[in-house]
Amino acid sequence: IKSPAGFFITLTVPVVDHEKPNDNWNKWLNVLHCVTAPLFFVLVTRLGFYNIGGAFPVWTLVVIISTILAMVVAHTSKEDKKPAYHSVFAWIGFVISVIWIYSVAGEIVDILQTFGAAFDVSNGILGLTFLAWGNSIGDAVSNTTMARQGFPHMAVGACIGSPLFNLLIAVGVGSIIKMATGATLEFPIYFSQVELVAVGFLLLSLSCTALVVSSLCFKLTRYYGVFLICLYVIFLVSSIVAEAKVFHISISGVITED
Repeated sequence: IKSPAGFFITLTVPVVDHEKPNDNWNKWLNVLHCVTAPLFFVLVTRLGFYNIGGAFPVWTLVVIISTILAMVVAHTSKEDKKPAYHSVFAWIGFVISVIWIYSVAGEIVDILQTFGAAFDVSNGILGLTFLAWGNSIGDAVSNTTMARQGFPHMAVGACIGSPLFNLLIAVGVGSIIKMATGATLEFPIYFSQVELVAVGFLLLSLSCTALVVSSLCFKLTRYYGVFLICLYVIFLVSSIVAEAKVFHISISGVITED
């Protein structure tokens, strides 16, 4: 089942592995990566469909430049010895891996929206449940493992740093893309009742964490962990109730969809 996906990933993502002979250098495969990786990048991000001068597509220019680059790599490298610039392929592999994740995540969001439309569930509920769980389960398992192995500070730092990265970078990059592709530097953001509940519980949990941790001299207890789990359950119930329009939240200056 995974063979087709693995085939295309192999064709587009260069891998530098120091545990393998010659750091996994494969001359002709890496030469092919010089063409397939940039082309995959511009096609998935849709940058390749823009036209230069109204007639010359960007993807054509990328193919020309990447082909020249591939010829240079083929001429300056050997099959049995990695070149001095082999580490550059590691950075290329990292970027293309991110693009693969971006592409798969987009498909998952489309599937969730399909289920939401079929069962009349809002995007807010889908994002707060299935999508949030899918994004966070891996972090929860890895952070718990780190804490049990004797690295609690690293685990707590990851618990705070990971969602902070998603919140700031994801919203920041998304806003930049929106402003770059739009005609204005301002665009409205609409909040549903579910999202207003989420913002309220986010502020409540952060405030409680700041107060409790500082009052306990930056030490966490099991009781506070149970409190956070109960708070999350209350948040889920409140979100479902808000989705059912049992109550209505109105904040001055905030544009709502309801």
